[in-house]
Formats: sequence, C-alpha cells, structure tokens
Amino acid sequence: MLGIDPLEVANEGKVVMGVPPAYVNDILSALRLHRYGQDAAVVGRVTPGAHVVMETTIGGERYIEPPMGDPVPRVC
Repeated sequence: MLGIDPLEVANEGKVVMGVPPAYVNDILSALRLHRYGQDAAVVGRVTPGAHVVMETTIGGERYIEPPMGDPVPRVC
C-alpha cells in the first residue's frame, strides 16, 4: 500500500531461527512459555538448493532476493 516491501525494512522484536528438525517441538514449547513467544510458529523449512522461495497465501511462489544496500532507516 505504501510501496515499502516488508521483507526489505528493519523489524524490531522478531526473530527467525534455524534449528535442527529434531528440536523444533522443544524450542516452540519453550518459546511459547513466555508471553512474547505465545505465537511462535514454524514458518518454513530448509531444502537443498540455492534460493529462498516463499509460498504465497494464494498458492503461488515468490523468489526472495537478498536485500540491496542498507535497510530503510528506523523511524523512532
């Protein structure tokens, strides 16, 4: 709506963790014990290849390119 790609801007208070599949349930359980982690969820998986592909809500796919330059400055 504003012409800003949410994948390209700074976002405080979020974390993306890469963890071994064997530990996923234990880590989610631990995160969900804290009030800020109640919505913790698995949002992807690592597969062989060289690209990041996002599945869209309508069933399509979008290749995610590495960010170019610095992220948009913070507005605090």
